Amino acid sequence: MRKWVVLGILVLLVFGNLVFAQENFQEVRDLQVKTEKCDSCCQSFDVDKALSEVNAKIENLTKVINQKEEELQKLYAELNRTKSIETLEKIVKLEDEVQLLKSELEFYKRRKTVKEILKRYQRSLYTTYDTEAIVNNYTMDIQRLLPTNRINRKIKTPSDIAELYWYLAEDTFNKIMDLEYELQTTFKKIKNNQASINNVLQIIKEKRKLWNEIYQYLRKRDELYTYEALERTRQKQILYSTMFGIAPLGSTPSPWECWKKTENGNIVYVCREIRKGEVVSCCPDPLGHPLGDGTRFVNLRPAVVWIGMYSDTYPSGSSHVADYCLYKFPSSNSPSAIFETYKPYVDYMSRKYNLNIRSIQIKFFYTATAYNREAHTYQQTHLIFQYNCYMSTGYCHPSKSWLRELPTNPQNPPYSMVTNLMVWPYVLACKYRGDCGLACEWANAHCRGCFAPDDTASQYFAKK
Repeated sequence: MRKWVVLGILVLLVFGNLVFAQENFQEVRDLQVKTEKCDSCCQSFDVDKALSEVNAKIENLTKVINQKEEELQKLYAELNRTKSIETLEKIVKLEDEVQLLKSELEFYKRRKTVKEILKRYQRSLYTTYDTEAIVNNYTMDIQRLLPTNRINRKIKTPSDIAELYWYLAEDTFNKIMDLEYELQTTFKKIKNNQASINNVLQIIKEKRKLWNEIYQYLRKRDELYTYEALERTRQKQILYSTMFGIAPLGSTPSPWECWKKTENGNIVYVCREIRKGEVVSCCPDPLGHPLGDGTRFVNLRPAVVWIGMYSDTYPSGSSHVADYCLYKFPSSNSPSAIFETYKPYVDYMSRKYNLNIRSIQIKFFYTATAYNREAHTYQQTHLIFQYNCYMSTGYCHPSKSWLRELPTNPQNPPYSMVTNLMVWPYVLACKYRGDCGLACEWANAHCRGCFAPDDTASQYFAKK
């Protein structure tokens, strides 16, 4: 059974290990989740010990990455001598391995930052800090990243700014997905003497740059989420301590709501029909390494649909004008069925906010169970199918040519599916409530929800 390392300051329920009746995939049952109150764990939490543990992981990962980087340098030297396509292919494969390790390293660096923030502020529940100053400092950074942006002054909480950083990271990951496709086509062109090795090396360089940008965005996102969780917990603890015998009431805001935020110089309007989640700081360490190609996903179930709306004819970050999150899946995977299912929501947002929406991107999230080969156990996870739709033609298709189509009946997917994956490793946020219940989960959080969790804290896009 997995040993959960609980980092927290909230009075929550923590989920236990996933237990299944048999190893045969066809007989994997629904997740059997063990929950227990973490009051005593939170009260006796040793921050110094937790920091020591995460520092050890950072040190070990750094050593492994340094060794891999040395191997890379040898391969680059060999490529300079031989100009061999086989050597270039080895470099691309090893670069991906290194980037996966770096994603894990950056994840634990973020965890270290969270622990250090907790160490500064959790010793007394009456410890205060200037939330407005924190928001203003990060707002200045957002304005530097998006120089044409004027942050909406209605944004008051650290979580509001955290969402902007997560959006920046998502937009940057979409660029990495584009580079993956460009890399595949460039290799084909090289074999037909239509491109050179230098074209591949330039793509590798650009991918590294974009990954480094993502790491910075996620670090700031998690810092802000931590401040948000601290403040909410402090207020609840003070309420509890001043009202003998009365526990603080949990809030369950209505999912039917809309709000606005500012991104890339645009006001972005967000509406949701999904339940609201809350940020926390007490998730367990991820379960081993992320899943890989050829993974079998079982017990697939529809979870949430996210619709991103854009003013350009092709979905791009700079033209993002609205989001909508809902539970409704199309009746079939035909382009017309997908388009007709979500066109009313586009029309609604266009009318309500006077928007000119010319294209949309849709992410279909399914919950699932999969076997983690590295951890030698089953885990809860999800599978994402991503589509682009064009309002002028009414046509929808997977947003990259190498991504998979939705199941034939998206509302009733096959019980089992084997697929290759485009992985965004160690990206999810620590949340609870929403569709996650009272367990602390590494989960997706579009439209401030909490859904489609994954025990490795990663996102998985279905790939051909």
